[in-house]
Amino acid sequence: MPVYVTLGKGTADGYKDIRGMSERFRAVCKAVQAGGGRVIGCYATMGQYDYVLVTEMPSEKHLMKTLVQEVSNGTTTLETLTAIPIEEFLNTVKTI
Repeated sequence: MPVYVTLGKGTADGYKDIRGMSERFRAVCKAVQAGGGRVIGCYATMGQYDYVLVTEMPSEKHLMKTLVQEVSNGTTTLETLTAIPIEEFLNTVKTI
């Protein structure tokens, strides 16, 4: 299953209800599972982003549906990257 790295940053509204973050995170985890995926890890970060969410999902469309629900509440902004296993990447670039 494809792996995705999602970088999140709280909005002003999100910071107003920072205590609600744990409830929102649990909801995202449930939505990932309901979409056929799993949460590999979630980390609070210091720097440009506030957290990193690493997931496995059946497809980008499944992940997009899950994350659109999260950003629609206006408490966070997200940027998602597709993670390619390094061996797969190295094998691909060998043929270039």
